[in-house]
This record gives sequence, structure tokens and C-alpha cells, in this order.
Amino acid sequence: MLSSTYADEVGYLAHGPDAAIVLFHVVGERHRCCSMVFTTTKPLELWGRVLHGPDLAEAILDRILERARIVTLEGPSMRIRHLDPVPSLRD
Repeated sequence: MLSSTYADEVGYLAHGPDAAIVLFHVVGERHRCCSMVFTTTKPLELWGRVLHGPDLAEAILDRILERARIVTLEGPSMRIRHLDPVPSLRD
């Protein structure tokens, strides 16, 4: 029995092309039978760069998005919510 899959911060760290191929295989095995959760700060349009090519990214996203629910969160990071005021690192 396969369990759920959770991938945090897809695209945050640079990985070689082999990592994208492994992700393709994991998603291919699980997309119809198991829940998968992906978090990312990268828009889906940039996954081609993240996953070393638009063709591979499209194949992965096609499987992920087949039965997906996309939740977009905005606002400051929950990790630093205890700070007042929350500093902006993008200025």
C-alpha cells in the first residue's frame, strides 16, 4: 500500500536533471492512488526551469493537476508571524 507524498518547496533548491526524472516516476506511480501535497513559491509557469525542461515539467504537472486542488496563500510567512512588525526581505 502506498502512502501519501509530501514535497516541500518545489523549486527552492537547484537539483540536477535526475531529480526531475525521479519526481516524474514518483508522481506517475502515485497520482491516481495516493494523496500528494506540493508546496512551492514558484508559479506553475516556471516549473519548466525548475524541472530542467518544459516537456518533463508538463508531464509532471499533467499528472499532478489531474485531480488537484490549488490553494494560494498570501501574506507574511507563518514562520515569522510572531515578529511585530514582520520585516520585508524583498525591499
